[in-house]
Amino acid sequence: MKYLYLLLAISLVGCTAVEKGKSGNKTKPQKPYEVIYKVNIPEEVSFVRQNKNGAGIELDYVSLGTDNRIIRNLRLVNLKYGEGSRALQRFENVEFPFHGKLFYDSDRGPGEMEFKIFSKGYWVITLKTLTPR
Repeated sequence: MKYLYLLLAISLVGCTAVEKGKSGNKTKPQKPYEVIYKVNIPEEVSFVRQNKNGAGIELDYVSLGTDNRIIRNLRLVNLKYGEGSRALQRFENVEFPFHGKLFYDSDRGPGEMEFKIFSKGYWVITLKTLTPR
C-alpha cells in the first residue's frame, strides 16, 4: 500500500494547477491533464504545455535507444465529435477541456490512449520509446 501512495505522489509532482472556487477560496489542486487509459502503449507519454495563450494540441514520437519501434498512422481524435471524427496529428482552435483519443499502428500491434486536458494552452503530447543502448 505504501508503494501505491508513493507512485501516486510521484505522478502528481509538478503536474498540478490551482483553481479558485466561486467564493475566491482555493479549491483542491487539479491536474492539468488526466490519462484515462492506455492499451499497448509501453512508451513514456509526456504532456507539455508549450504556452498558456495557445489553443492547440500536437502529437510527436521520439525513439531513443536500440528498440526502434516502427510507428505508423499516429493520430488524434477529438471525442467531443465522436470517434468517427477526423483523425489528425495536430488540432488548432481547441476548446478546453479537451477529451481525446490517441491511436497508432506499430510492428507490435495497435496502441490506444484516452485522455483529457483541462488547462488551456498549446500542448505537445510526446510518445517516447526508451531502451538501453
